[in-house]
Amino acid sequence: MAGDRPDLFRRMHYSTFLAGLRGGHVYVATYDGVPAGVAGWFPPGAAILGKPEQSKGGFDELFADFDEPLRKWWLEYFIPKFDAQTRQALGEGTKLASWHLQPLGVRQRFQRHGVGSALIEHVKSLVRAFPLSPSLHRRLTG
Repeated sequence: MAGDRPDLFRRMHYSTFLAGLRGGHVYVATYDGVPAGVAGWFPPGAAILGKPEQSKGGFDELFADFDEPLRKWWLEYFIPKFDAQTRQALGEGTKLASWHLQPLGVRQRFQRHGVGSALIEHVKSLVRAFPLSPSLHRRLTG
């Protein structure tokens, strides 16, 4: 996803979480008081780069640093293929009409301790507590 440029890998994750802070929700899990994991969740009606301000200071600058073949791979192959596979697997409009996770990360030393599961369970509890209003559900699902 960052080609042969490991220096871009961290920036890619930073850009993803920055987009989440600007257009979704970001949750941080701690383990014994230490940050152990983070998850970016987008509620119904929101997408990772659904608003122009989500890419400023992150993805815009990251894509500008990609060489032409990597930029072309992202724009002409990965994003269209990912979108098509999502539509095929979930159905047209389902992703935007649902809460979706993008991304989830757990520090290696805290993996297999339930941190990732806790981040997912937290949002599942929010969804159960605040279901979609009928008007929002109709607007999102057509």
